[in-house]
Amino acid sequence: FYSIDDFIKWFDYQKAIFDENVSIVESVKSINELAKFYFASDLTLLTGTKETFSMPVIESLLCGTPVVGYLCGGPETIAINEYSHFFENGNVVLLSQNMKKMLDEKIDKERISSIAKKRYSEKVMASEYRKIYDKITNGNFSKLHEIEI
Repeated sequence: FYSIDDFIKWFDYQKAIFDENVSIVESVKSINELAKFYFASDLTLLTGTKETFSMPVIESLLCGTPVVGYLCGGPETIAINEYSHFFENGNVVLLSQNMKKMLDEKIDKERISSIAKKRYSEKVMASEYRKIYDKITNGNFSKLHEIEI
């Protein structure tokens, strides 16, 4: 799939595979509304072909909702592996299998959220960015910027 429209066409064709409770949400009006959808969801599905840092992955995991999606750059590098499955783009069979696998597992939303809150806290994120900057500046970033984290 290379667009949400392609996925929707495939999804409509495959309805018998999925429960009647599946909803596709195309857009929301506020961060509070978005959080309600993440909390109420059993799974977040990412079907993009290219993604950088991927706030949807972090938002989903912070709300305790696991993620299934395509390998597209950023999400697979920042996700919590235990609660996220990524695979080659366009592979509908793996998409279906991983969705079913994740939905069949007993999900502890509080545990997922707790792990995500620790991993994506401001302090942890700042520390991780500092490590990256130090790596690309051969340690000079921390020497030049005496910032307490």
